[in-house]
Amino acid sequence: MAGHSLLFALTEIKHPFTKIIHYDAPDFFPSCSLNSTAIVASRGVTSGHSDLGDLLVAGHKTFAEHVKVESPEGVERITQYTGTKNETDQFKRRYPSGESVFKAGDIKLKREFFLAAEDAFEINPPRYLKWLNTFAHSKLNLEVRRELYKDDSSHEEVIYCAGSINSVWQRSFSDSTLKKTKSAQGAYLEFQNVDYLVSSFSLTLEGHNLIYNKFNKTLLLGSTTHEYNHYLAPVKELEEIYSFMNEHVDLKLPDFSEGFIKVGLREKAPKRLPYILKEGSKYAMGGFYKNGFSLSLEFSRRLCRELLLS
Repeated sequence: MAGHSLLFALTEIKHPFTKIIHYDAPDFFPSCSLNSTAIVASRGVTSGHSDLGDLLVAGHKTFAEHVKVESPEGVERITQYTGTKNETDQFKRRYPSGESVFKAGDIKLKREFFLAAEDAFEINPPRYLKWLNTFAHSKLNLEVRRELYKDDSSHEEVIYCAGSINSVWQRSFSDSTLKKTKSAQGAYLEFQNVDYLVSSFSLTLEGHNLIYNKFNKTLLLGSTTHEYNHYLAPVKELEEIYSFMNEHVDLKLPDFSEGFIKVGLREKAPKRLPYILKEGSKYAMGGFYKNGFSLSLEFSRRLCRELLLS
């Protein structure tokens, strides 16, 4: 997502590059962006409280404008519902428009939740990334190489947008950020050929997600988060989330055994703050953690401004 967003951002500026080479090696480094629940929503975050919160507000605004202007494929406007069984003061401050209800849009709940609704975007990663790639190829002199990048002094500028794999190139940067990033595994269930008589939606109850995409007939359920660097999913934890949703949502769920377990490794930087690093003619951008689809375009445009100034 970071690399494709950067290529898109490069189409928006008068950059000095006569040729751009995109090194893409999914056989070596599987893309976390393809294994993502991929919801862009404000989640009750407002500016003026933290650096990360300010970035998320800016990123959401940037993405919303992108959808309004470009109408990219693979992005659908939906409603994000977020709820809790206990009306805490903290939750009410974050979602002042929330109310105690037994429904989330067309979805009936089996008990009362304090629920808030907000505008959001649901993304189908393969379709959206394909759209970004096609758009970039139509505007740039772009070559794709299905191989790992190795240090090559013939390149004018080198930009690493490799998620948790950015740390492989940490020796290229004196900044300690890449030495402090961690890999965080995220896992969820994907059910296919699910045909509900409701619109697409994203429902988050007590931090657990149930996401339905009407166009693709997919239902996502999860997700888990653990700070380790492997693809072995915590099946028992996913079973517990499945049981929770079955208990609280009045919607016929497919059998757990019918779901495909998806796992992605995300890059978690110190304080969850994304970064742009520069060392000579080399740059690195990453640390998006759970906010890759929310922040990639915003940071790509910031990086493009730095490229123009260099």
